[in-house]
Amino acid sequence: MKSKVLVTSNWKEFKLEDLFEIGGSKTTPKKTLEEIGNGNYPYITTQATENGVAGYYNFYTEKGGCLTIDSAVLGVCFYQESDFSASDHVEILRPKFNMSKNIALFFTILLNRTKNIFGYAYDKKRSQTALKKEYINLPLNSKGEIDWQFMEESIKQTKHEMQNIINIYKILSGGGAKLVVFSPKEFKDFIQRAIIQIAQNLLDNLECEWGEFEISELFKVKSNPQLNKNNFIFNKNAKHPYFTRTVYNNGIFGYVEYLDEKHKIQGNSIAVGLIAMHFFYMEKDFYAGQFTKTIYPKFIEFNKNIALFFTSIFNTNSKVYLKEFIVRDFEKDFLKTKISLPITPDKKPNFSLMESFIKNLEQLHTEPLIRYYKTLQTTRA
Repeated sequence: MKSKVLVTSNWKEFKLEDLFEIGGSKTTPKKTLEEIGNGNYPYITTQATENGVAGYYNFYTEKGGCLTIDSAVLGVCFYQESDFSASDHVEILRPKFNMSKNIALFFTILLNRTKNIFGYAYDKKRSQTALKKEYINLPLNSKGEIDWQFMEESIKQTKHEMQNIINIYKILSGGGAKLVVFSPKEFKDFIQRAIIQIAQNLLDNLECEWGEFEISELFKVKSNPQLNKNNFIFNKNAKHPYFTRTVYNNGIFGYVEYLDEKHKIQGNSIAVGLIAMHFFYMEKDFYAGQFTKTIYPKFIEFNKNIALFFTSIFNTNSKVYLKEFIVRDFEKDFLKTKISLPITPDKKPNFSLMESFIKNLEQLHTEPLIRYYKTLQTTRA
C-alpha cells in the first residue's frame, strides 16, 4: 500500500461556536453508578488519560458522537463514540455538521493543540464561556470550503503509519503480522521514522551522565531557498527529495528531477517543517517548499546516526516548540533553547555514545525487519 501525500495550502480561522453546540453534561455521581452496576456505557471524567473513561456502567445520560472537554484542569478534548454518563466539569461539543469518527479525531488533535497554546490549567479553566471565545484553523479545498476529505484522509494515513510501527513489533516478536508493501524508497523512509520513534520512547532509559547545552553551541539554522512544487518535475525514479511541511514520509512530498544549484540544499542535515515543528534527517541534497528551514552541525562528528539521535530529541520537544515558538522567530527561539545530552567525563557531548545508541536500535529492531522485508520481496518476485 502506497502512502498518499497529504497537502493543503489554505487554512482559515473559524469560531468554535459556529461549528459546535457548546454545552454542559448532566453530572452523575460515581456512587450512583456503582449502585446501578457495571455495564457497557463509559463514565467520562476530567482525567486526561484513557479517553476520560473511569469505568463502564449500565447507565447513560448523554448521546455519543460528540467531543468532551475537561473544564476542571487541563482542558483535554476526547471523542466519545458511544453513549455515556459524566462527572462534574465535563463540557460537550455537539457538531453542527456531519461528523465521522475520523473527522472527530482530527478535531481532537487540533483542540488539544490549542489547549496548550491557551495554557489552560486549574486557575484558567476551559469553561463553556472560554470555549465560545475560541477560534480554530481548518483546511480549505479548492472551492474555499472546509476540506472534510482532507481531514478524513489525514487521520486514515496517521492510523496507517501507526499500524506500521505496531507491525514492526509484531513481526519482530513473531506475532505473524503482514508487513504493508512499500517501494524501496518508501521502505527506507519508513525505517528512519521507526528508528526515530523508537529512540524517542527509549531516551529516558539511556543510563549515562547528562549535561545541558544551548542548541546554538552545536547547530546553526539556515533559511531554505523555497520553491513551489509546480517548479519541479516529479518522477518516482528521480534522486532529489522535495521537502515540505508535511509530517508524513520524512517530510518528503516526492522526488524531483535536478533543477539547479541555486535552490539545491545540502544534505547530511536536519530539515524542519515550521507548521508542525517536525524534524527529519535529510541524507541527500534536496529541494524545499515554504515554511521550512535546515539545521546544520557545528561539530565534525555529525553523521546519520548522530543526526537521528538529535532528531529524536528535537521531535520529543516539538510540543514545547509549537506552544512557545513563533514561526518568524524560529531561528532565534530554537537556537537559544537548551537540551540535555549524554556527556563525557570532561563534560562534552558524548557523540560516541549517541552513535552506539542508534546503532544498537538499528541492530535490534530494524535489521531483522529489513531481512524480513527482503524475504517478502524475493517471495513476490
